[in-house]
Amino acid sequence: MEIHTHRFDMTDPFAQVKQRLAQARTVMKQLPPVQRRALLEAMQMQMQNAVPPPRSTDDTVVMTSVPVREWNGGHDAMPRYGTPLPVRRSRPRRAPMPLLLQWLVKAERLERRIKRQWQRQSRTLQREMRLWLRDARRHHQQHRRR
Repeated sequence: MEIHTHRFDMTDPFAQVKQRLAQARTVMKQLPPVQRRALLEAMQMQMQNAVPPPRSTDDTVVMTSVPVREWNGGHDAMPRYGTPLPVRRSRPRRAPMPLLLQWLVKAERLERRIKRQWQRQSRTLQREMRLWLRDARRHHQQHRRR
């Protein structure tokens, strides 16, 4: 199937009209002069006999104001079906950081992550040690009572 790419070009809104006009001109050039003259005369007669589209000049345009009831800020403002979709706002991209600065930022983040992980693990170890010592004391006290 042949795809005509010139039909997709919308830079010139009159491209199709110009194309048809060029096609008509080439067809007219191919006709013998006698036929061409007869066709042009017939087209001119058709244009003279054509009735112009009716124009309504007797009706005048009148602008009127329409009563609008006061809005109290109620639920009329809400959309009829569900909530409206959030509007995404495009932000301008910031300039890229130098490579060394990127590495420093990543190193800082890694350091913070490791620090947090170490604090979490040391907290759980302290808790386990407290519980283990508490259980050991209780066990020792129970055996001393006997």
